Amino acid sequence: MTAQLSTPLSDDELEELDRFLLSAAASDETMLLDALDGYLTAIVIGPTTILPSRWLPDLFYNEPLAPSNKAARHHSAEVHKRLRELLA
Repeated sequence: MTAQLSTPLSDDELEELDRFLLSAAASDETMLLDALDGYLTAIVIGPTTILPSRWLPDLFYNEPLAPSNKAARHHSAEVHKRLRELLA
């Protein structure tokens, strides 16, 4: 039920993303939502472009980003939406 990437995350989506980041499905080293926001902000304002393919898989260490993994794709879309919010 991920909305368009151009719309900000709703409160429910933020809570869902936070629950995912705290869950066993995410890496033990996955950052919490506030740290993720800081990390994404650093990516946005950094001097070079860092492609999501370099940093996104780290969030899904225990839940591979395979096309067949619907949950990982869903949470990946939420992270991308959050990144787009920071770019705006």
